[in-house]
Amino acid sequence: ISIHCGAGVLRLQSLKFLLEKMSQLEKDIVPQWMEMQRNASLLEHPDATFEIVGKQWFEGLMAGAKQALHRAINVVSSQTAYCVIYRDMQSEFLDNIYYTGVHRSCDNITSDVLPFLDGVLGYVASRLDSQSRNVVAAALLEATVSGWMRVLLDGGPARVFTSGDIEPLEEEVEILSDFFIAGGQGLDAAMVAERVAPMTALLSIMSLSTNDLTKNYEEQATKEAAAAMTGAHAPSKPSSDPNADVFNSEVTLRVICHRADHAASKWIKARFSIGKTESSGGWFAF
Repeated sequence: ISIHCGAGVLRLQSLKFLLEKMSQLEKDIVPQWMEMQRNASLLEHPDATFEIVGKQWFEGLMAGAKQALHRAINVVSSQTAYCVIYRDMQSEFLDNIYYTGVHRSCDNITSDVLPFLDGVLGYVASRLDSQSRNVVAAALLEATVSGWMRVLLDGGPARVFTSGDIEPLEEEVEILSDFFIAGGQGLDAAMVAERVAPMTALLSIMSLSTNDLTKNYEEQATKEAAAAMTGAHAPSKPSSDPNADVFNSEVTLRVICHRADHAASKWIKARFSIGKTESSGGWFAF
């Protein structure tokens, strides 16, 4: 286990300890506050059960402190997860998977990523309670999807994809989802579906033909340019849509640039006035 994961778990243990102590402190102080009010003769009868003066203020103070601790737990979990994906797994994940194509490569999510994540989650589960473990697991899933999408959209010249790659990629999405659901022992299925939704949306874009992709790009670019001129937002998707970030001209163009297709290469050269270059002679020379 890396230093990033170990340090993150240690911080989470500290935050969880503070949260538990704060809850206990709240339980101890409220009765003492009530007793102090009685002793000060601020209540007409020692057995009175109506609201104690100042109790709401203290409860609000404690609630705010606990909310701050919960936010800190979420932030630390997210930082730890992204360090695991973008630092600890940079070679295995960002540099290696699909390096020679989805079908040709023996490096993929199932073989390279999940075994490492399994070790991380095992380490986390043995040191944190189930609630904190699930927060870390959700952050790891989000970071994994982020890194995976980066591979598909910003993978460099060695990574190109075809429409035939969609089926095995969809299978890996299912495997990843099942891994985090863990037969009902892990994350909630609805939460997992929400976290992998951007990846699913991206695959739906990648499944389009080159002709449809180029048409979509022109339409999206035109709408976005018009929206920029008027200062409005492009009307591509509602802001409440969790997949809205992938339905734009930039993502569509990246998909076209990573398309192993002569028509895509020809369109890019014509659209952006790129001169002819010699064939690289690599796996996907087109």
